[in-house]
Amino acid sequence: MTKSAELLPNTILENRYEVRKLIVAGSSTRVYLGHHVGLDQPVIIKQLRELYPDRRQAEEQSEQFQVEARLLAKLRHPNLVQVYDTFSVEGVPVLVMEMVPGRNLEQVVTTEKDLFCESTVLKWAHQLLDVLNYLHTRVPPVIVRGLQPSNIILDPSQQLRLVDFGLAKNMDEKGSGTRNIVKGLGEDGFASLEQNAYTKTDARSDIYSLGAVIHYLLTKETPPSSPQRVVAPTDPLVNPQEKNPTVSPATWSAIQQMMAIRPNERPNSASEVARLLPRGPSPTAGKRLCVNCHELLKVEQMEGVEVDICQKCGGLWLDEGELSFLRRKAETMELQAEELAKTIALPADHPAIQNLDENGPPRPFWSTVLEMLKMRGTK
Repeated sequence: MTKSAELLPNTILENRYEVRKLIVAGSSTRVYLGHHVGLDQPVIIKQLRELYPDRRQAEEQSEQFQVEARLLAKLRHPNLVQVYDTFSVEGVPVLVMEMVPGRNLEQVVTTEKDLFCESTVLKWAHQLLDVLNYLHTRVPPVIVRGLQPSNIILDPSQQLRLVDFGLAKNMDEKGSGTRNIVKGLGEDGFASLEQNAYTKTDARSDIYSLGAVIHYLLTKETPPSSPQRVVAPTDPLVNPQEKNPTVSPATWSAIQQMMAIRPNERPNSASEVARLLPRGPSPTAGKRLCVNCHELLKVEQMEGVEVDICQKCGGLWLDEGELSFLRRKAETMELQAEELAKTIALPADHPAIQNLDENGPPRPFWSTVLEMLKMRGTK
């Protein structure tokens, strides 16, 4: 393969897109932060990184990239990024896309110190199921074939957006599998066996990947790869309930079905998975009344947990899983508070104090939670 030349900052493309800086250089593409000069809007510029050395193959590869761009430009869904434009720069295909603010789910997971509550993860999962159902029901169907945490952005409104379409695939004419548009695979822990084996994939391949993403969000650990699971004497896929007490048996059952090694043992569609997978927040969330004040409860996010709070009396209302989750975190805080107490007599520059400052959790929120759990009890 021949590497394409990197686009330099301040380069103007097609008289309207300014290249600002390189964001990431992947195995097959480079992604840049750009700016639409005429509209004064930030954009993402995606450039194919490697081309076949043979001229005919390179032209075919470029044409395949353009086919994908035209396919993606027709898609409209709130959980997808918008494709704006496509063209070539010195024979190298380029894609211009909407710039979505936020962090990808891999970054979200690695920066969060504690596990996410099941209700939060399920809310995200149903957003992804909705967009997969949309993609899989296009004519012809579109298969993501690269669904993984690093390709999913959580924007400031808590909406998930699929942002990397470099692995999107169009079903072949007979509907029996996908044909390559831009060659690529998802990360091993999130890719189905047929995807790892470079064989034909379909909607069930994306379902496997989504099951792996859900498992990852609940445990903060990448699942074992599908080849590892095949050769192991017993399936090494861990029950997330062992690590996260908020996970229900119904959710674990759905993940197992989604991540079945054989495609014919998985659910056939995203809509089928939506019926299997429990919904995140309770249907009554945000509609219940405080038993003390009879005021409508408000749903708020607290460290990855959705809770109902009375705005009048401050009552905190939790289900059993959420209560267990918060109590476990509160116990951790109490232990850290004991360690903090031991350092009171130490000078300010003592290493023990510095270590607490660097590694301790944010205290304002948890002081409130501890007070509620100890002084008033949880309703």
